[in-house]
Amino acid sequence: CKGIDTLLGGGFCPCEVTEIVGVPGVGKTQLAMQLCVDASLPREFGGVAGESVYIDSEGSFAPERMLVMAEALVSHVHASARRRRERQPIHVHVHQPKFVAVPQHFTSENILKGVHVFRVHDEASQKSTIYSLPNFLREKAGGS
Repeated sequence: CKGIDTLLGGGFCPCEVTEIVGVPGVGKTQLAMQLCVDASLPREFGGVAGESVYIDSEGSFAPERMLVMAEALVSHVHASARRRRERQPIHVHVHQPKFVAVPQHFTSENILKGVHVFRVHDEASQKSTIYSLPNFLREKAGGS
């Protein structure tokens, strides 16, 4: 979202830990879950086609809410692809880009599979989780 990017002086950086803090009820959980869902946005549609880690320190993570968000994103991307296809001229010239289809693997289920949730109960478990992230990410990438 350009508004959030501007407010934050560039947005959230991929491959970094971002802590979201604030008083109760301001939307911290909502924002964090939306960022996790948006991380899966295909490159063809301006995203990074990535995965995310959600460290839940309050027990507020709601997978059913995230599923609704993921379904909305998938629907939005398909609608965007449809609009692009409808705007494309019938006679496509060689120099014009071809229509970009939504990747078949871009589903709400796969979005949720790409969100790795860690529930922490105290500062020690939170620090331990954060320090273990490089190893977790290496294992996810298939490295040693």
